[in-house]
Amino acid sequence: MNPEKTGLFIIKLRKNLKMSQQELADKIPVSRQAVSNWENGKAFPDKSSITRLAKIFNVNENEIMFGEFLSKAETKAFSNSSKNKKLKKILKWIFMIFIFLIFVFLTFYFLYFYNKFNVYTVDTKSNSFEIKDGILVLTNEKIYFKLGNIRQKTEYEIKEIYLYYLSINNKKVFINSCEECTQLDTLLIDFKGYNAYFDYDNMPYILDNMYISIKYDNFEETAKLNFNLDFSNNATFFISNIKNSDTGNNNFDTMYNNENLVKLITENFEKIDDGYYYSANNINAIFISDLLIIESKEYSQNYIWTLDVFNNTLSYELKSKNNINKSIMFNLDTQECLSNSCDNISQAKEKFYKLLRSIFR
Repeated sequence: MNPEKTGLFIIKLRKNLKMSQQELADKIPVSRQAVSNWENGKAFPDKSSITRLAKIFNVNENEIMFGEFLSKAETKAFSNSSKNKKLKKILKWIFMIFIFLIFVFLTFYFLYFYNKFNVYTVDTKSNSFEIKDGILVLTNEKIYFKLGNIRQKTEYEIKEIYLYYLSINNKKVFINSCEECTQLDTLLIDFKGYNAYFDYDNMPYILDNMYISIKYDNFEETAKLNFNLDFSNNATFFISNIKNSDTGNNNFDTMYNNENLVKLITENFEKIDDGYYYSANNINAIFISDLLIIESKEYSQNYIWTLDVFNNTLSYELKSKNNINKSIMFNLDTQECLSNSCDNISQAKEKFYKLLRSIFR
């Protein structure tokens, strides 16, 4: 844009209407000196003045700015260019607002939610007892804590169980206890704030200093609880990694083949004189001389499973009220029936695999 060219164009348009500089200045309105400066090329009209000039002279604003009459094509091109500039400006502001909102969201997320949801598995082991299926869930405002079942390794009767952690000054802070009981698996729900079980600001320290003590007739045994982080929402973006817990026969072929199964038994069962023993969650199992015998209770029915590891045969008896309702035996490799009748061998295999998974989870 050329101020001198625009000035000459304003003079031409003004004289065509037979207007003086003062008359034009009054219509805008600006001072006569401002009009004189425009026409002499010493200044350039501002946006509002250009709009007034275009309306007074019945021309396009672009013609005022460029100081000449424009063809329809040129006018349209300049108009589109102006619209494009406005659109780009609007899009630029939208983009900036979008970036700002993302920043606010991420700041809020990292301050209040990131790594604020943690799930721990809880276990412990001592000479007299063992715990393997406890769980602790920590959130911003609540704690869910379930100790799990206590598996006894001794014949002595439990007199008292109590759960506590050691404070910084080495004092016991009791969380839960019971007398004349065999389990302490009540679900504890704690709320952040007044009269809470746990000090939320010191949870890492508390988890490192939590104990369970069991009093028997003649002695007391204490064990430190182990909290193993199983899940934390410490990923900004969730990437699904779906794992199917029920993968059919492949589970037995890989994890529960004969060699791995014996290894799992020796690692997870209790050693007894002539074999290994397991008891938890209505399941009793014993492994002696290549035979794994598992008794599981489901409602009023008892299943007795017998796996011959050497011959790879599986049998089970279904009992109800001390009567044998059903008994089958089959080969796991060939699925050949080795008893009088074998209905639904595939379902029986899968039921057995599910039982193994519950034991070795």
